[in-house]
Amino acid sequence: MAFLVSAVMAFAPHPALNDCPKTFTYKMDRRAADAIYAGTKDMTRHNRRLLARLERCQRPVGHPKAHRAHQRRARRYNAHRRHDWAQRRLEARRQHEQEVLDAQMPYAVASWYDTEGVGACGFGTVQSGYRFASLILPCGAVARFCHGSLCIDGVMSDHGPYIAGRTFDFNVNMRNALACGGICTVRWRRL
Repeated sequence: MAFLVSAVMAFAPHPALNDCPKTFTYKMDRRAADAIYAGTKDMTRHNRRLLARLERCQRPVGHPKAHRAHQRRARRYNAHRRHDWAQRRLEARRQHEQEVLDAQMPYAVASWYDTEGVGACGFGTVQSGYRFASLILPCGAVARFCHGSLCIDGVMSDHGPYIAGRTFDFNVNMRNALACGGICTVRWRRL
């Protein structure tokens, strides 16, 4: 008989997660969900159980229909919070990947030019938009350039520069957007 009792107790669900010793109002549930999803860490199985418990243990308010309405509202709110949490996590991951890529960008020396006309690649004028000239990238290649904390994406539309030691020539728009005076050192990578 003692063996049977111990076996039943061993397989019994955890009491702290399954019973409702204390019931919660919708505002209490909302505060708890905000606390759970405030960070960008992964949600564990325990957090999911706790959230389900918070939904299940809503304190009855007046009429039983009002209680069910509170539970539905709590479920909807928690679903939105889970979605917001996933979005924050995804954005944090993308930002981290972007920072890692930007940190690994090689350095190059760039100058600028203000001549008008169609570049060697033959599409559009070289002074429209953010465009640059290069001898190492193919026509139409898109690259990101960073000077200090400013980063701009530009399109390769001309060949050049033909001066030793320089890798890129920026058009006037790109030079102004990067706050690059005459000749400057930029970080770059192809997108």
